Parts: sequence; C-alpha cells; structure tokens
Amino acid sequence: MAGTIKYCDFVNGDDDNGDGTYSNPYKTITKASTGLGSGDEVRVAKSPAPVDLTVTFSFTNNSKTVTASDSVFINEVTAGQDDTSVRRGDFIKGGDGNWWEVVTINSATSADLYQKYSGSTQSGVSSQKLMVTSTGEASGSTTAVQTVSSSGTSASTLKISGGWNLSNQTQDGQTYFRQLHSTFNNRYGYGLYASGKSYVEISRLHFLRYNYGIYLSSSSNNTITSPTCNSSNNSGIYLSSSSNNTITTPTCNSNNYGIRSGNSSNNIVNNYSGTSNTSGDIYVVQAQHYGEYPCLLMQHFKEAGDNRCYYEYGVTYRDTTNPRGGTGECLKFSPTSTTYYISQSFYFAADSGVSKTISAYIRKDASLGGDVQGAIFFMGEKITGWTDITPTEDNTYEQKSLVANAADITEDGVLELRIKVRGSSGKNVYVDDISIE
Repeated sequence: MAGTIKYCDFVNGDDDNGDGTYSNPYKTITKASTGLGSGDEVRVAKSPAPVDLTVTFSFTNNSKTVTASDSVFINEVTAGQDDTSVRRGDFIKGGDGNWWEVVTINSATSADLYQKYSGSTQSGVSSQKLMVTSTGEASGSTTAVQTVSSSGTSASTLKISGGWNLSNQTQDGQTYFRQLHSTFNNRYGYGLYASGKSYVEISRLHFLRYNYGIYLSSSSNNTITSPTCNSSNNSGIYLSSSSNNTITTPTCNSNNYGIRSGNSSNNIVNNYSGTSNTSGDIYVVQAQHYGEYPCLLMQHFKEAGDNRCYYEYGVTYRDTTNPRGGTGECLKFSPTSTTYYISQSFYFAADSGVSKTISAYIRKDASLGGDVQGAIFFMGEKITGWTDITPTEDNTYEQKSLVANAADITEDGVLELRIKVRGSSGKNVYVDDISIE
C-alpha cells in the first residue's frame, strides 16, 4: 500500500491553514513531515529554473574577483529576484559548473565572490543566475529554519525530496533554499536540522547562506543525495553524534569546513566536491573508539579513485606515488597522534582447521614517532595478540607476517588482518602487496 504524501511550499504554503495536499500545501518541511513515518513522503515545491545571463564572465583561479563583459551587477540587496541583474547575495554559475555567491559590487562590470574561485582561469564564460526559494531571516546562528520531524524504518524510509511542480505533481526541478538576513553578512540558522531521526532519504534539496546547511544531531542511517550547501558561515554539512549516514555527491562551499564530523563514525561520502572552504574540506573531531574506526569514508574524494577514510587522529587513502616496485598503488596511513591509532582491515577466506599466514609489505617514513601493529581476527574475534610490525629501516618496504593457527579456525569463515598506525603528523606509513598462504 502506498504511503502518505504531504506537500509543502515555502512561498505559497501555510502551516496553519494548509492540509498538505498539492492544492493547499503546508509551508515548511517541519510541518509536512510531522506525524509521518515508514514509507511516507514529503514533496517540496521546486524553485524557479535558473535564468540565462546575457553577459559573459571572466573567473580567475584563487581570486574572488569576477568581471562581466557588460553591465550586470547592481549594488543592492533584495530578498526577491528579477531577471538578468545580479545583486549581492545572488549566485552565478562559474566555468567549473558550481554556484558562486556575489557579495561585493565593485562596479557594474566587477564584483567579488564570497570565496576564492577554485576553478581554472577562464574568460567568456556563459553563465546563469540561480533562482532560489527565500526562507527570510533566521533569527540566530542556531535557529532551525526547517526540521525533519519524523523517522522512517530500516524496512521503509521516510522520503523528503525537492524539485516538485505542484501544479501537475511531477518532479522536474530542484529546490534551493536561501537565508538572506537584513544584516547581509549574518549567515544564520540551520538550513535543515534533524535531531534523533533515522532512515530518512533527502534529495534535490539545497541550502545556501546558513550557519550550517544541513545539521544532523544524533541522527543515523540516513541518506542525503546531491546536496549543495554553499556560502555557509560555519560548515556545509555537520554530523554530530550521527553515524552510518550516506551522503552522495555533496557540494560544499563555506567559511569554515565543507563537511564537519564530531563524535560520529562509519559515515560514507561519495564523490565529494569541495569548493574553496576556508578552513578545509573535511574536519573530524571526537571520533568514537579513540580514532581506530573511521568517522567518514570518502569514496572518490576530489577525483575518481582517491578514496579516503577519515579518523579522529589521521586518514588512510589510496596512494599511487609510493607503491612497492614503483608502479600501481598502495595504502597510505597518515596519522596525527603518537598516542592514538588509526586502523584499517583486510579480509580473506578461511578454511576450518587450516592455518593461514597473512603477510604485508610495510614501509615507514623516518622519525615516525610511533609504531605499526597488526592482529588477526577470525569471524570478528581476535585470535592473535597485537604485534609490533614496524619496519626496522626507514623508507624501505619490509615484509611482515602474522600466523593464524589451525586450532583457532574452527569453521569455514573470514579472517581479518587489522593494521593500526600511530605517529607524528606529517609522517606516513605505506602498506602494499598483502597476501595469504
């Protein structure tokens, strides 16, 4: 049986007098998602389509200044939008395909962007102005502008999606929410806030000019697809005590970090695109289990194949510069603590009553300031002690081996080699050519 569908329209809806139908929608996601659950759906009215601009632009890598081929910039701020003029707070598309906010008007043909342009230097760029759905002023930095009010279940999620044409109930666009404060530089509020919510699917929803674009607090097992969280004052997306979430193709441009994770683990981010985040693309703090388990699993970070696991005390990722033998790839551990470890696992089939030797070639930078340890687990239970497998020589691959005794392999199953590393920031460990006999 189909679930309940509720509609909301921030411009034309009414939380008090609406009934959630497409002809009489609620105003906010907060109201529309109230009382819903497994298998239900919130459909959010789309924003107007982007407008083609009649002028072309010149963008310069690592510069905030953008110039136009003719007059287009107007030095004023307005919550509304007209056709082809660009005002402060408007977003224009760069040659890199990302949306960039205009914050300072220098002249009719010159303006400054909120962040330095990270794309390649280009002139004659045909552009568009993003048309947005205004959420007005957020009263404070921690104001939840819109809230996810319910959860789904593992069997059937709660879906919240934008881009809906309420006139014919088709999903043929996107929804870009923008907070624009009368004090222009105030980027207040959480664009979308979820506290203690799980099994929610969020798609085609974007949040611009907030303190945080999307903020998950104690919210796990959710999926967020292709969010744009640009021009945030703090971070584009924040995961606070929230684990096992999957975020696919996010674009974040903020005054702080693109994605921030605190006291969270096992979140997966696919195809991340960060654009000129002031403090960095990713920030991880207060991970669970003293940093041994990943807070964020970054799949295709920046470019295809550059996958990364972020921990509280370091990162591991695919490296093509330092493989054994000079070609191919290896796994690179980059720890940041001489006290706490970062860890990664490798899995192999095991036969009942048959001993196995697992070997790996390991190399460390000089003056690591820490060590490398390994242990073997069978079906999740540790069957060897943690053993120091640090190479004796610096900058040289050495083969290290661990043995799983036949008596410990009591049935057909899976062996896990877990390698953990600690060391000084800037000092790395490389692991390559893992084998089992």
